[in-house]
Amino acid sequence: MAGDRLAGALRSGSGPDYRSMLANQAMDAAEVEAIDRREVFAILPDFRGRSVLELGAGIGRFTQHFVGLASRVVAVDPVAAFVEENRRNCGGDDNAEFLCADFTELQLPPSSFDLIFTNWLLMYLDDAALPSVLDRICGWLRPGGHLFVRESCHRGSIDQPAKRPTGCEAAAVTIRYRRVATYRRLFAERFAVVEHGKVATYVRYYQSRNQSRNQLYWLLARPVT
Repeated sequence: MAGDRLAGALRSGSGPDYRSMLANQAMDAAEVEAIDRREVFAILPDFRGRSVLELGAGIGRFTQHFVGLASRVVAVDPVAAFVEENRRNCGGDDNAEFLCADFTELQLPPSSFDLIFTNWLLMYLDDAALPSVLDRICGWLRPGGHLFVRESCHRGSIDQPAKRPTGCEAAAVTIRYRRVATYRRLFAERFAVVEHGKVATYVRYYQSRNQSRNQLYWLLARPVT
């Protein structure tokens, strides 16, 4: 499981939905999704009236709540089917923009966002691209702005091939479950750590599985000076 939303969308056979975003086809998927989403929003700083960049937005699990409170939301995902579903779900709001783009090539104005939000994103970047993308993210944040990161982390670095949903440009992706120490080092080079911890929803629902220990989040800030 562990955030493999691309492979999950293919396995579900029902197209992109909240089960495919969580890669969870169990009966309790809707309950887990709702509690997980509430927990994540409780961690975020106040973004009312602010500008938000959502990287890896998927079908809009979080986008629909950002657009209700933020002044501007830019939702980005590399999978066209997810972007279109997100647009259908949230496209009626005139403060939302939807982009289908490769994160390693995305160009945005510097210092233009108060909050940048990622949920199971960095695991899709290879080791060579990750530092560059984090540099871009830091540049897109206004000084004092916040970055939220939620990742699946294992003790070792494990590469697992996974197929994309039907209709996607590439046939496969590689998921990297990195060491926590790797993220700590990369973040410390660019951001101040505001808060860090485990995602409690996964501890509660998956106590007997590895992901209960490996679902971690960071709330980071771009230094003012």
